[in-house]
Amino acid sequence: MEYYVARGKRNINSNYNYHSNCSLFLVILFTIFQRIKNILLKRIEIKKNFEREIAETQIELPEATLRSMTLMKQYITL
Repeated sequence: MEYYVARGKRNINSNYNYHSNCSLFLVILFTIFQRIKNILLKRIEIKKNFEREIAETQIELPEATLRSMTLMKQYITL
């Protein structure tokens, strides 16, 4: 099917193909951005978990030192 525009005849199917290609491009672009976003969110989560583990370790080390010091005091006083 054809129709006439200012620059000559135009095929309706070519207009359909243009919109189909544009839609496909947008879907692919959206998918790529979603994957990148998910990767970045995972990296942020891993970094937060790592920092939390470091903070917990920094708290546990002095506690363990104090425990060992009190045990040593007990053995020395015996």
